Amino acid sequence: MPAKIGQFTGLGKVSDLQGLGKIEDPRQHRAEELEPMEELPPLAEDIRSEEERELEGRIGREWAKVVQRLRDQDVVGSVPELMVYGWLERRGVPFEFQSSMFGGRQVRGGLVPDFVLNHLTEALAILRVQGEYWHERVEGEDRAAKVRLLGAYINGQPVAYVVDVWENDVYSRIDAAMEAALAGRELRQ
Repeated sequence: MPAKIGQFTGLGKVSDLQGLGKIEDPRQHRAEELEPMEELPPLAEDIRSEEERELEGRIGREWAKVVQRLRDQDVVGSVPELMVYGWLERRGVPFEFQSSMFGGRQVRGGLVPDFVLNHLTEALAILRVQGEYWHERVEGEDRAAKVRLLGAYINGQPVAYVVDVWENDVYSRIDAAMEAALAGRELRQ
């Protein structure tokens, strides 16, 4: 049966719907139901955390990727230690990381050198990555530990040398610092 003029058909104007229920103005109700539009996700390059961007600014993109890869592999160490780890890995230098000596962290007076290198034929080398802030304050203890390590044997092999590689040298001139360290020399005396 065709609708008569003025009869409600469900397809009328907004004014035809007023007073028929809870909705006074369907346009207003619809606007209230919509959630605010979410922002688009950032571009892939912007997904990096603030810490990653800060690290990249300090050590460069290439080294930041190396550090992040090692962290993803659950290698635990400071940023300069992880840079040295990556440097040694790239050059195929065999090493043991965070080796426990004289009881390590379990015994008072134990030592945990950062890197024990077995690239020498009849002896070992120990690299200690020293942070500027902390190790400048415990210089006497560091010297005593160095002397103790120099007299040590690990698995029957004598320690040929102990080299301190300083954090700022790792950041600013890692190649020079590490080449000197592998030759048994320190950049700082």
